[in-house]
Amino acid sequence: MGIVSNTDPRRIGVSTMLNNAFERIQSRLPHDATPDNVQVYLNIPDPSLLGSDGAVEYYLIDYNSKSIFWAENVDILTDLAGSGSIVEPFESMPHLRLDLEPEFWAHVEFHPCHQPTYDFKAERELSSVLRHGCVDDMTAPGSVFPYSADECLKFLKLLERFQGDDESNDSYRRSWIARLWSSICRSRRMNRYGLPHPRVDRLQGLESYLRQQSRGSAVLALGEALCLGMSKTTFVQLTELWNGRIVYQRHWQPFLDRQRSKWRWTACGALYLLSMNAVQCVCGTTFIYLLASASFTCSTLFVSAFMLRVHSLERLKTASDIDETSFALAPSRISNTLLMAVSSNLPQTTHEFVPKVRLRPTLPSCGGDRYSGPLGSQTPVHSERVIPALSFVKDPPRVGTELESQWTTFTHPEGNKYYWQQRLKIVSLSNPNQADYDRIFRHARNIVEDLARAQNTDIQDAEAFFSVAGMDGNTIELHYYMIDHDKRVPFWLHPANVDQELPGIGPYESKDHLYLALRTEYWIHLESYPAHRMVPESAVDELTALLIHNGTDDVTSQGSISPWSADECLRYLTLFGEFKGKGPSSYQTAVIARVWSTVSRVRYMNRHGLPGPRLDRLQGIDLFIAGQLKYNLVLSIAEYLCFNIPKGMFFRLSELWNGRLVYIRHWDRFLDDYRGLCLRMASASAGIICVTTFLLSSKSLNNGMVAAISLGSIALFTSLYLHERHSNTKLGTAMDVSAYLSKSESFQYGLRPLSVLLSLPQALTIWAGLFFQVGLVLLINPLEGSEWETKTLSAWVAPLVMASLVFLFAGGGNI
Repeated sequence: MGIVSNTDPRRIGVSTMLNNAFERIQSRLPHDATPDNVQVYLNIPDPSLLGSDGAVEYYLIDYNSKSIFWAENVDILTDLAGSGSIVEPFESMPHLRLDLEPEFWAHVEFHPCHQPTYDFKAERELSSVLRHGCVDDMTAPGSVFPYSADECLKFLKLLERFQGDDESNDSYRRSWIARLWSSICRSRRMNRYGLPHPRVDRLQGLESYLRQQSRGSAVLALGEALCLGMSKTTFVQLTELWNGRIVYQRHWQPFLDRQRSKWRWTACGALYLLSMNAVQCVCGTTFIYLLASASFTCSTLFVSAFMLRVHSLERLKTASDIDETSFALAPSRISNTLLMAVSSNLPQTTHEFVPKVRLRPTLPSCGGDRYSGPLGSQTPVHSERVIPALSFVKDPPRVGTELESQWTTFTHPEGNKYYWQQRLKIVSLSNPNQADYDRIFRHARNIVEDLARAQNTDIQDAEAFFSVAGMDGNTIELHYYMIDHDKRVPFWLHPANVDQELPGIGPYESKDHLYLALRTEYWIHLESYPAHRMVPESAVDELTALLIHNGTDDVTSQGSISPWSADECLRYLTLFGEFKGKGPSSYQTAVIARVWSTVSRVRYMNRHGLPGPRLDRLQGIDLFIAGQLKYNLVLSIAEYLCFNIPKGMFFRLSELWNGRLVYIRHWDRFLDDYRGLCLRMASASAGIICVTTFLLSSKSLNNGMVAAISLGSIALFTSLYLHERHSNTKLGTAMDVSAYLSKSESFQYGLRPLSVLLSLPQALTIWAGLFFQVGLVLLINPLEGSEWETKTLSAWVAPLVMASLVFLFAGGGNI
């Protein structure tokens, strides 16, 4: 057993003090704690106190369990106070291990040079974790992984470059890998990785958290009304970011950057309005209106500056800063989960008892509360504060019956646990070692096999999923489905109604159509339970070929139905290429299965292999457009008044909504372009208002200028409203866009009314510019002779030429 220290032992008395501390610690260790797997860290916090009263800080490092421990009981709140440790009161030994593992990797990062061997296993696992985190960030908006997809790819490239280095660089390699592991383990601790009720998604439990804050309040309702309802959007964004009262730094920073940008623009707008108030004062505007406008404007300027100061980058630079600033409420105590409630109501059984079980078909996508269950912080637990001596040096002896060895516990890469019975091929989220669940699941398996024999079906190789749904009198209700890994589909031994028991599938027209829906559910099952079964090599090769085809299709076809762009396909291909030769793992299975589930879902949506499949986004676009082009006098007049811009907008919307299917990556591009258009039109309208107001301060008032200011103001507020209405937070998913279009689509005229609405920023800005030109003509002073005629003719011809050019340019309606 070696000693590691930050204190220089060459100083007088230091070596003796460290040796005495080491001997005292060694005397308390078990004999099988060999020097190969345990080291001790010693540090003298105050080298000036080298007498008998001098203190020596210490901890022991166990490289086998990747944890630290102490030779005596340690009270977290007293013995570790002031040490800067992240260790908190714990509810179980696995919870304590989560707390201590980041400290182990922090030790390795700070002392990387003395380890005799390099931990290649930790590096390989880190590569798998980063690949899974990359795909998770690309496919899940609520990913809890601490790094983005781009950051994961950068780390993976660095890992590849280290593989060919010699042993002289091991200390650098070990240090930065330990830093990554420390960050990942800290995130796992925060998300309760492998513990009951883990946090596997940032938005998990969001609806419950929203309901807790949606209590009626007259003051808040009045405040929301005065803020024109804009505070509701900010409230939802803040709730998503502060859900579970945990700060994910990389998601908070973009939100704060957007808010700071809004406050800066608001401050600029306030300065502009103050200058306009000064002009109005010179022009003799009524004092009461001028005072009201100036008061609100000054308040806006002050509040914007104050918010920028309070939420500056220097003040909210880290997650701790944001956590301290956030409005924290005491966590509410909610009821236990369904599993706990059911277990308390189960009858006390004996070995001869045969439970009464009722099987109810379910789907893999509905078979558990993986993303909707309660968070660990919302469940009442008893926390310990004393870390026992020699915590993980020696594994405790196994206590229990043969039952425990028949079930294997696995931890999903995202952190939730599940249980697998190899002999009976049963998988479940319910712990079989409690509430007599093992007996219930065995009896359920017997029932299923009896049903299969009655139907002359062999299900010996089929995998069964069971989950306790509740109690109906003395009958235990179980959700179940069977998995055929050869055909890659789930199935049931009971007839199942897709409207009531299997709502995730929907009505189907043929067995092939049903097969497409069930393939998606199969891959969801494999992604949910990836540790006990690996993805076959043929599925990986097929997915690789499919990604190559999708990337090529996206580059060469304007109407590609690929769910990913060419760049995203290249990312996936890079990640999957690195999986080859690395050996199977639960991370690999989860990643491959998640991508396959997306592919299967898109194939089902596009009727892959069925009669009348959708091969192109623009397929049938002519019929879709023709069905919306019914003549309507009001819409025709509105389109002409908008310079035919709605026609171009209508054709683009029809392409995106063709077949009433939403391909979100194409909609994201359209919405980004449209928001940019709204900002440009708002800037142009503000410029017209500004110039017109200054001209009115020095010239006589005329109808053209008044119309220009009026239309410019309407264009400004319309642009800002539509920009906010079509923000990423409101239309961030395909479901949001589909609901928005379904609500906005007219039964008779389709998307034409929506096209007119979306064209208003451009049209109103153009009209404001035209009336501004007319106002300029009316402001020209009469001149004598040919000079007056020439200038008057030029002043009148210029607006007409400009109007014609604008009409022709805007008629395309392209964004």
